[in-house]
Amino acid sequence: MTGLQLHDRRASLPLYAAALLGSFVFTACAKKQERPARPAATVAVAQARRASVPYVIEANGVVAPMQSVAVTPQVDGIITSVAFQEGQEVQRGQALFRIDARPYENAYEQALAVLSRDSATWVNAKQNADRYRQLLAAKVITPQEGDVQLTTAATSEATLRSDRAAVAQAKFNLDNTVVRAPISGKTGSLLVKQGNLVHAGGTTPLVVINQVRPILVRFAIPSSQLPLVLQYGSRGGLEVAAVPGGVAPASPSIDSLAAEATANPIQDRQGRSGVERGGASRNSSSGGNSGAAGGDGVAGDGAALDGAGACGGARVGQRAG
Repeated sequence: MTGLQLHDRRASLPLYAAALLGSFVFTACAKKQERPARPAATVAVAQARRASVPYVIEANGVVAPMQSVAVTPQVDGIITSVAFQEGQEVQRGQALFRIDARPYENAYEQALAVLSRDSATWVNAKQNADRYRQLLAAKVITPQEGDVQLTTAATSEATLRSDRAAVAQAKFNLDNTVVRAPISGKTGSLLVKQGNLVHAGGTTPLVVINQVRPILVRFAIPSSQLPLVLQYGSRGGLEVAAVPGGVAPASPSIDSLAAEATANPIQDRQGRSGVERGGASRNSSSGGNSGAAGGDGVAGDGAALDGAGACGGARVGQRAG
């Protein structure tokens, strides 16, 4: 009896395990069926319209200054003062450096004194030449004597012109003791500080000024777009829009371009299209030149585009939607 009872218990174990497995599968299936149904998607229907959609070519560009000037002194001397801060925007003609002007003031005064002396000498020589002409006409003196006085007067006049040139050069050197900005732009690092001795035409500039208003944006486009650029660029140029930030924005979809073109039709009678209005920070350029593999755009706001790069987009024409 004992052996039979153990056999019955062992035989009931698989049945119990199967019952547990069946209940688990049933519970899992029941939970899976309780997941709520997905809501229906809303679909809007709009009437299809035919409109002109512009071709837009987007490319990453590099911001570069319109021009860069290395400021160097035109006279020798010690820098006595610096009138700007590094990175400051300066205007054309603004004073940047002052060089010790005392030697050039003395040279200017000396040139003025020499001019005054030779002016008096020339006035006397001119009066003598006039008197000798009268005496020569009356045949009181010989022609040789008259020629001597006329030569003296001409020499005094030539000396006077030389003195005037010396005064102008002395005034030029005196004025150049104040180093002024040749262009308007943003200054770089101060390369020569106060107290240093500088020389005219030295190899080391005092400071470098970069013009950033307007600023130049260079960008390259794929060669596959060259036919479109040549086709529409020959009609008067292409409009270019630059967006600062260094990362190109997502390209607009055909639907969005068609909607914009329908709302604001673009008149392209002369082959020119409007500048893309992508956002408040997008700046239109005053012109653009395109080549086989690249192009340049001039942006009006240099401060907004001042940075490592920008993305430029050019509308090169229109296509039928």
